[in-house]
Amino acid sequence: MLVRDFYDGGLEKVVSDLVSQLMKQGVVCSILVMGSGGRAMRLAQENDCRVREFGGDFAELVSTVRKEGIGIVVSHHCYEPLELLSMAGVKLIEVIHNIYSWQRGDSHLSALRARCIDRFIAVSDAVRDHALANLSIPSDRISTIENGLSRHGLIRPCLRTLSRRRRMTADRPLMVHLANAFPQKNHVAIVRAFENILPDHPGASLVLAGVVDRTTDIGCRVHSEIESRGLHDSVRCSGPLGRRELSRLLADAHVGLLPSVFEGFSIGSLEYTYFGLPVVLSDTGATRRLSDRYGHVVIADAAAFEPEELDPARIHQQALEPEPHTVAGIAAGMRAILADYADFADAAQRAGMDWESYSVEITAGRYLNLLSETSA
Repeated sequence: MLVRDFYDGGLEKVVSDLVSQLMKQGVVCSILVMGSGGRAMRLAQENDCRVREFGGDFAELVSTVRKEGIGIVVSHHCYEPLELLSMAGVKLIEVIHNIYSWQRGDSHLSALRARCIDRFIAVSDAVRDHALANLSIPSDRISTIENGLSRHGLIRPCLRTLSRRRRMTADRPLMVHLANAFPQKNHVAIVRAFENILPDHPGASLVLAGVVDRTTDIGCRVHSEIESRGLHDSVRCSGPLGRRELSRLLADAHVGLLPSVFEGFSIGSLEYTYFGLPVVLSDTGATRRLSDRYGHVVIADAAAFEPEELDPARIHQQALEPEPHTVAGIAAGMRAILADYADFADAAQRAGMDWESYSVEITAGRYLNLLSETSA
């Protein structure tokens, strides 16, 4: 598995979980970090994943691949060394993790893919459709393999017990947002939407779990919003959580939130589902599939942008100063779940019990089939 950097985010979690599961299924697999790594790299190593860090040295990367006889490299949003790897006879698979709107019209990248990439994986049908329409990828070389949930380190109490406890405490609902402070994650809109529902639900609280600190302008704005709106007693930024800490938080929660501007396929939405949480999502990624299958999802109006609207400057502006209709749509999603909590809790419990259908074991098996086809 080839990545550019390996710090702390959804892509890193997907790669670590996938490599760990492939190793359990007998595949010799490494994480090749083209640049540098941080917390995610350390966590992967603690989970017995073999991780190599190259500090931008393309020649050393190619030399290592040759020495170890690596025949297939699966690239996760890392393009710089692909030409050299292809010339070295390595078969390449690219995983497309999101709606790469910024790659539209990039003739250099289209030519690189045509020369070097053997197969493509899209993490959801929405991502696949966008890639076919906008990235010059042939339909016979791309497959949809959805991300899967790893239960490693997660401790989930009995779902029936959780559901019963949530119903009894629904007048004091805890809402959770699992996301680092990236522009597309709608943190400020969520804080404002939460403030909007407080008059009707004065016992509610909100936890923003992930890297939401003052090192970025978005993190600064989130903290400023909490302070200026007097939400100190009901909104908390927890920082990044280990899986045991995350387990405790999700077991205590009543509603999961991820109404992003865009998503490919969020592991967070699966973690919410595994813990039997009703969720507010945006109409992006795999939301429709989860909603149609289980019914525990409310789709927030106006939270997601249409693909043609995904301009980086506009997304960043939305992150700092969200449109009122976006805030209203997210607040309406929260209210809808709380107004009919028993039915949503029932649906979410059923979704949590069906975890095997969206497990990382299933995902790894599909990767294995594609790897076998590619190597044949």
